[in-house]
Amino acid sequence: MKTIAKKPAPQKAEPKTPVAKKPEPKKAELKKPAAKKPEAKKPEAKKPVAMKDHLIIAVHVTDRLKKVPKVQELLTKYGCNIKTRLGLHETSHEVCSANGILILEMFGDTKKCLGLVTELNKIEGIEAKSVQFSHKV
Repeated sequence: MKTIAKKPAPQKAEPKTPVAKKPEPKKAELKKPAAKKPEAKKPEAKKPVAMKDHLIIAVHVTDRLKKVPKVQELLTKYGCNIKTRLGLHETSHEVCSANGILILEMFGDTKKCLGLVTELNKIEGIEAKSVQFSHKV
């Protein structure tokens, strides 16, 4: 005789506890976003002092290839005072000129910036001139 195994009776699930619904808040009860905490003040970096005038230095360089190292040394020395630097020279497919012009827009102490003109003019084959534009109020 064959014995048939009986499947156990399914157990009844325990009734779930009803979850109480929260009443929706009224508009007046809505929470406002938390106010941002004031950030700690960072130490202020020194702001550069703008020149009252525009100082432009024009530099005529002859025999560029031989004079460039000395000129570049001075441009590096005054690098923090040079706001804009533009180099111009004649060039084409056939020729690259040995002469050139640099135009420098200076920044900072005018007396110090004019020191660059003095030092450039000490180099043989270099001619430097300055032009200063003043703001009239």
